[in-house]
Order: sequence, then C-alpha cells, then structure tokens
Amino acid sequence: MRKRIADYVTKTIFQTIDNIPSLGYESREAQEDMMLNITDSYSNQENLLIEAGVGIGKSLSYLIPGILISKLSGKPLIVATSSIQLTEQLSQDIDLAKKILQIDIDKTVGKGQRNYPCIQRIAKHFETTKDEKYTHYLDSVESGVDKQNPKKLNIDEWDDICVDGCTFNSCKYKSECYFFQTRNKLKEPCRRIGFTGAYIPKVIIVNQDLLISHLFKLKNTSRGVIYEEPCLLIIDEVHNIEEKTRSALTKELNNTSINRTLNDYLSFISQTSNSQSSIKNAKDCFNQIRETFNCISKELIEESKKLDYEGTLDRLFIEKGDSDTCEKICSSIYQCIEDLNIAATFKMNDSLENLYDFLEVQLNELITFFKTYGKLHDINLMWGTITKNGRKVTVNYCPKRIDRVLNQLIFRKKYPTIGLSATITVKEQNSDSYEYIITNIGFEGEVDEVRNSPFNYNKSRLFIPEKLPNYRIRNDYYFSEISSIIQTITKQNIGGTLVLFTAKEDLKKVGVALKKSLTCAIYEDGNGMSQKEILKQFKQTGGVILGTGVFWEGIDLKGNLLTSVIIVRLPFPVPDPVIEYKISEAGNNSDKILIPEMITKLKQGSGRLIRSMTDQGILSILDSRLRSSNYKHQQLIFNSLPIKNRINTFQELEEFQKFL
Repeated sequence: MRKRIADYVTKTIFQTIDNIPSLGYESREAQEDMMLNITDSYSNQENLLIEAGVGIGKSLSYLIPGILISKLSGKPLIVATSSIQLTEQLSQDIDLAKKILQIDIDKTVGKGQRNYPCIQRIAKHFETTKDEKYTHYLDSVESGVDKQNPKKLNIDEWDDICVDGCTFNSCKYKSECYFFQTRNKLKEPCRRIGFTGAYIPKVIIVNQDLLISHLFKLKNTSRGVIYEEPCLLIIDEVHNIEEKTRSALTKELNNTSINRTLNDYLSFISQTSNSQSSIKNAKDCFNQIRETFNCISKELIEESKKLDYEGTLDRLFIEKGDSDTCEKICSSIYQCIEDLNIAATFKMNDSLENLYDFLEVQLNELITFFKTYGKLHDINLMWGTITKNGRKVTVNYCPKRIDRVLNQLIFRKKYPTIGLSATITVKEQNSDSYEYIITNIGFEGEVDEVRNSPFNYNKSRLFIPEKLPNYRIRNDYYFSEISSIIQTITKQNIGGTLVLFTAKEDLKKVGVALKKSLTCAIYEDGNGMSQKEILKQFKQTGGVILGTGVFWEGIDLKGNLLTSVIIVRLPFPVPDPVIEYKISEAGNNSDKILIPEMITKLKQGSGRLIRSMTDQGILSILDSRLRSSNYKHQQLIFNSLPIKNRINTFQELEEFQKFL
C-alpha cells in the first residue's frame, strides 16, 4: 500500500514540478529533491533529518508530498512548528500548495490555549462589572478569532479574556467556543467526498509544545489531543524540540504549590472520610516538606547574594540533600497517598474525582522531587530559580536524558517523522555533520545531504572590526566601546538594524548609550512590547531593534527593512545544570557541547540578514575572539557563516554601505 501511494505521489510531484513555472513560481532543484526524498521516507517508513537553507522553500518541500500522501492514505499530515510566526506562515503556504496542486485541502491550526478567547471568562467579566464592552466582545467571538487575528477584540486586554484552564466538555459554551471546536478538529481524520469517494487531504498545524503534550497524554492515558496516527509527522525547526521537551517535562516546587497541595488534600479528606489521623499525617508530612524546602531556599538566597543580577536568576546549582531525611519524607508522602486512596472509597462526585486525580499527580511529583534532591535515584536534574531579593524561590527538576525520552516518544512510531531546520549541522573538517543533533534528540533514521541556501551571499559582507574590547572584561570601557562601534555601523546604514545580545543586562547598558547618540527609533526587547508589536512598529519607522532570545530566530524582514545584523558576542550557552550534565556525558569535553550549541544559535542569528534573492547587507560580529588567530574555533566559526567576504576597517564599511 505504501509503495503504491509513494509511486503515485512521485509521479504527481514530477507533473507538479513541470507546472510550477506556468503558475508564476520558481522551481528549485533542492526543493524537488527534498519532495522526492520525503516521499521515499514514507514508502520505506523511515525517519529523516534534513538541513535546508533559507530560501529553498522547505515548507512546500514537505507540504506537497505530505498533502498528496494524506489524500491517498486518508490520514492527516501533522506539522509541528516552534513559533507562532512560522505557524502563521505555514497557514499561507498551505493556501499556495492548494493553488499549485489544484485540490481542496482541509486545514486545522492548533495553538496554545491562551491564543484563543474564552466566552465563559468574558461572560463572567460582564456579570461582575456590567461593563458593556464585554457584551461587544461576546458578539465578536467567532471562528477564526484568536490572538493573532483578534479582529474586534482588544488585544491589550487579552490576558483577561483568553482561555486559561479550559473545562472542555463541562463548559456550557462549548458549542460556541472556537477553541473547543479547534481541539475537536485536531482529532478528526480526513473527510471523504461523499460516503465512498476520495479523501480530502488534511493538514494539522500545531506548535511543538502541543505536540509533546499530546504524545505524553497518549503514552500515559491513551487519550491524545491530536489525531493519533498521521501519515507523516513533520517537525519544522527541529533544533528546538529538545528544549521544548525539556520545558514540558520540567516540574517546579515552591511554597505556593506546597501550600496549595496541602490545602487541597485536607479539603478532599474532610469531604470524604474526614479521618482525623489522615489529616494529622498530612500536616506532619507537609511540615517536613516545608522545613526542607525552606532550607533549600535559604541556601539559594545566600548564593544569589554573591551574584550581580537583575530580575530573575535562573538555573542555580543545588547541593544534594540528606538522603535519610528525604527517604523519611518520601515514606510520609506514601502514607498520604494510601490515606488518599482509602478516602476515595467513600462518597465521590465529578469535582472530587478531578481533585483526586490532581492530588495523586502532585503527591507523586513530591516523591520524585525528594528522591532527586536526596539522590535516592539518578534520573533527574535539579536547579533553582530566584527572583530579585529572594522574593520567590522555585526549585525545578526534569529528566536528564531527554534524548531517550524523544527517541521513545517520537522516533519509534509506526509513521515516519521528518525533522527540518536551516541550522542542525556543524562543520567538521569541511564536511557537514549531523552528529550533535542526532545525539541531542535521540534520532533514529536517515539523514539527507545538506541543502544549501540559493541566496547570493557574495553581495554581502562580514564585518569584524580591527579593534574590539576584550569580550571577557565587560566593564564601563567595554560597553562604551561596543556602543560606539554599533553607533558607527548604524549611522551610515541604509535600512534597518538588528542588534543581537546574549544577555539582557548587556542590552540595557548599550541601549542607554545608543539612545543618547542615535536619533532613529530604538526598540528594546523586554521593554513592555511583544516581539510582534516591536516588528509591526519597526516596519513602519525603521531604526534599530535591540534583541535577545526570540529575536535570534523566526524574523523575516526583507529588503531595506533589515540591512544590518550585529551580533555583540558569540552566543555560547550559559553554564547551568543542564549544560554541565551534557558536558559530563561527553566525557567532560566541553567543546563537544558548547561549540555545537553556539554554532546553531549563531547560524540562526546571522540568518536574519538575507531573506530573499535580492537582499544584501552587513553582518557584524563584535566578539574579540574572532580577531585572535590563537582562538582555536575561529576558522570553524567562519566556515559556518554563509557570508564569506570579510571587511575589517570602518573605511571599508563606509564604502560598502554607500552601495546598499
């Protein structure tokens, strides 16, 4: 069956390739090869990894074969993305695929809960305030209205009106709810034309977070939130899947969650058995839990006092706890679970059943926490997070081997998974290696040859200034010099500028200096505006974006909208328990972990500059390591960047900028 479907899809792809130019679209050899290789992966039931450079059109390379396979198999194609921006773009690409293939396509886009308006919350706001605007909002909630397409809803009040903990079938508004309707559509198979006619191909687009949540639900309860056996699973921007999975599996404990669990437990016992011995056991147990957690908190607060930071201090190392104490606490929690199960044999209703399920999960997570803290097993990593002045301390823990989790969760399914990204290989002796991504995500399957971007990078320049302040000494002199260089690059630039930082503290210090010296609009990441809002205004005004985190990838600004990208420091990951564990697993060879992590992010950041065939611009890197011939990774970094023509002086920079 698979072979017959693949043969038909291959034949149709060749016909489609021949027709694409007549529709006004460019046909690219790399894109065609990817379509055929993805079809072969389906036929052979093999997973596949592909690095596809910017401009190849990787979306169509998997959408066209995937849609055709869906049409013939009757199973949906699932595409998991890592960002809302890519989700929105994919929705448009499906419309293009529909035009190219000239067939109907059923499209369902599933986003996170908080991207949808909640009728129940809006109605409650009206009942409470009697404010007429909520009546207007109720009238405006309809299919297609979400955070990215709010229409008549006020995006500034989104946090007050979005879905936040849906009750699903219990909600009286479910028949009118766009979120509820969408979640149901995510589970549906392909529809037929008539009772026995051909299938209408279906594409389900979800974010990687929702995919991971779905796969865990399937594993633990056999009830997922997406169609269970797609014809193909596509993971776009697959370099993000390890971190997304780690985030999904990371649990946290703080005083608020401890108190909530205790209060819910006491409420459950009092409404069921009302056992005084169970209540006493629980109070004694949670006193031990609080006492131990407060000791951890004090240690973290003392550690934070040694560090200069603003906002939140993340991934602090935690010394292991006393194993005997942790074992005693675990025994007490097991007793609470036993008392809970006995109480559950008394009177129960839907509300108490939900509370019972919640408590069972929370108590087992507490056991995992103390087994991890007391080193009673060696399965998890643990770290602390602390806000400024120690106002809130949280302890997080997650499995060490995310690669093993992903291997079982994704890469051993009956259907093939295709992972794609523009940045998943690292140059090794002038060849492209998939080794790091394979190890990192537990991949099993085949790898495709690297498909390089068709863009003309020879028209652009890589600027490494001759004189750069020492990257290690980030004092007033360092920030003054870096700010002065950015100012010089920006003043002569025709078009927009994106400056990428690895730390928000660096961004703030440079931002203060640039606002004194530049007259153009300056947008700062983390200054009260979302990425989408910043980009929207930037497209209208031009100027400079100072960005961290999310600005390193997913931005698509063509032409004069962006002609200069400045990377202040090489984006090495900050040492933390996760990175340290990976290094220990690599035989304490830090280069095996830090270099691939840095190269991946560097390629993502530099990839923001050239976004079309006609784009040209300047990529500047202001890290002094690249001026030192003794730096052993210098050539590897240069080999990894798409722009090869280097300039070193401000005179060369000025001459080049004249012709942009």
